[in-house]
Amino acid sequence: MNLGFNKGATLPDPAGLLKGTGTSVRHVTLKSLDDLKRPEICAYLRTARASAGENEASRRGCGGSSRLW
Repeated sequence: MNLGFNKGATLPDPAGLLKGTGTSVRHVTLKSLDDLKRPEICAYLRTARASAGENEASRRGCGGSSRLW
């Protein structure tokens, strides 16, 4: 399953997980739901949500909570 980021080309990618060659969209391939708990994936989700204007209170759940992000 792929987790896509519409403005993924602008995300920092220190782990080198983002795939894609277009001018905007990038994705990460997930092999299981447990991949959503990986710190690198959580960092991508937090950064993408922050750049989309999400507030701090809505950014919880990645890596431990019952919510996915």
